[in-house]
Amino acid sequence: SNDNNLTRTDILSRELFSSMAALNQAGQVDQNTIETLSESILGKIQGNETRKVFLYSDLNIIKNDTVQDVRNYNENLNKIYTKYPINNNVIDILDRFVIDEENVDEGILIELDPIITQTNNIISEISKLKVPASLALLHLDFLNKFQKSSENVLSIKSFDSDIVVAMGGISQYEESVTELQVSVTNLANAINQRLK
Repeated sequence: SNDNNLTRTDILSRELFSSMAALNQAGQVDQNTIETLSESILGKIQGNETRKVFLYSDLNIIKNDTVQDVRNYNENLNKIYTKYPINNNVIDILDRFVIDEENVDEGILIELDPIITQTNNIISEISKLKVPASLALLHLDFLNKFQKSSENVLSIKSFDSDIVVAMGGISQYEESVTELQVSVTNLANAINQRLK
């Protein structure tokens, strides 16, 4: 079989079964071992690392840091949001996705496509903005939190091809949105402080 075509679900399943077989042969399977192994696998499921991380060196930082530069930055940020409105809510889509404890409606996930497209457009444009030096670290944090949230949505969308990745995305989505909201608030507060 071709190992390059394995999904994360395949890899984790293989790891779980080979670990259990090895422990069984060694006669070391007890409740504690099973719990430890389960926690390890759960950690890997939840450990969907962010695939893209923006660095400080990726930013277009302007040395000028006048009130006008901050105003321009703020206006450009607002123009991006106006240009790429996100009309659907991921949580609402997830609520309709889960029918009950045993059934899901995978067809609903197609509604994530416009959100993914708009989010990618927003991230692309935000990453190119001219950023006043005083806001650079907050901008970077905002950009990376937005990227993480976007990748969670992309992971959720992969439900039909890799359930482990999708479940990781679902389990991390709310936390990543909360982190994004904190980051947006910090950036907005800094902008407002500079524009006073």
